[in-house]
Amino acid sequence: MSLKQLLFFVLATIACRYAAAQSSTFTIDHAQHLERLGNAKDSLYQNILDQYKDFIWRYPKDPHARVERCRFIQTAYYDDYEEYNPNEEEAEVCARELLNVFVKDPEVLLYPAEFLYGDTAIAYLKKLTREIDSNPALWKNYGWKVFDQLAEEYDNTDAHREALLYATRAMSSNDTLDLSLLQARAYKGLKQTDSAIAVLATILIRQI
Repeated sequence: MSLKQLLFFVLATIACRYAAAQSSTFTIDHAQHLERLGNAKDSLYQNILDQYKDFIWRYPKDPHARVERCRFIQTAYYDDYEEYNPNEEEAEVCARELLNVFVKDPEVLLYPAEFLYGDTAIAYLKKLTREIDSNPALWKNYGWKVFDQLAEEYDNTDAHREALLYATRAMSSNDTLDLSLLQARAYKGLKQTDSAIAVLATILIRQI
């Protein structure tokens, strides 16, 4: 091997190690990147997207990384006061691509529910309950999230029986989840005062 070839080999090795080190320190958590944006938003936004692209190229079968990328796009420029998102179209494209690649992954299928509301959210979440029923093992760690969101959506629309149904399913699927207050509101809405009082009494007993 000539000196020139040796030098090229050494430089290439160093470059590969540097790239690997840069990738290993990249966090996919979208919330941490939102904290970094600050005043240099535009240039840093594109830089972070490039880092996501590099990470996903290295780990193409990691659905969580792609979900976090979509969350970052969805929230980076969102204006809470104006309820306006200039990246809305880009975020929708990201979500569609995600669903096309990971058609059965629970975390991916749950992602669109984060920005759906009312009847649209209920219709989508009801579709996910059929996915849960057809493959409960796959949804073992995610099913409760679907039931929890359905309970909240039905509670917001005063559909008390449905809210109770899905609150019960959510807590049955996750024994650390407490939707007692939602249950009490639902019982009150159904004029089942004794049941509402019993639920509230249970909450007080747990706090003693």
